[in-house]
Amino acid sequence: MTVFLGLTGIALFQAFQSSSERAEQGKLEGQLYGLLGAAELDSAGKLVMASDLAEPRFSLPESGLVAEIIDDQGKVIWQSVSTLGMKLPAQKVLGVDESRFQRLPVNDNEWFSFSYGIAWVDEQGKEHRYSFRVMESPQAFNQQAEQFRRTLIVWLTAAALILLVVQVMVLRWSLRPLRRIEAEVHQVERGEREQLTENYPR
Repeated sequence: MTVFLGLTGIALFQAFQSSSERAEQGKLEGQLYGLLGAAELDSAGKLVMASDLAEPRFSLPESGLVAEIIDDQGKVIWQSVSTLGMKLPAQKVLGVDESRFQRLPVNDNEWFSFSYGIAWVDEQGKEHRYSFRVMESPQAFNQQAEQFRRTLIVWLTAAALILLVVQVMVLRWSLRPLRRIEAEVHQVERGEREQLTENYPR
């Protein structure tokens, strides 16, 4: 029973983590597409970002949410204000419409990262390729996972105790005939009964 509950707990926790990572990916995709909506090419064919982004965390240092853009040569051409004082891992140039979700090391933590490659064509018909990347700290994710783990332990412990009580009750019920037989044997030995009752289950 202990092994079964342990394996069940591991399976549930892994399923929770997989589901949470998919949710994290969807959230970062939304953030990145928001940045795409805030970007445009100027008359010189240079990529410019809106000064007022929809997500305020991009404008707050140490907010746990950062973004950057590189060109097709891998040169960083824009970073969010929230990257102030941070050293981000090198970003890889992606092909057009290529995306990548992964975890990357930042300040001794594995941050979530979603990248997307895109191409813009300027007024002269020249194509400009860029790779956008959004990264988020795992702090909230880890806290949620730890809370789920603790809740899971409580529920599995409660389930184990309930099963144990049920097993004890079943065992006590199944041993009742044996106790009656034992009592009657003692009665026969003391001369209080001539023979055992014959209607015991076999």
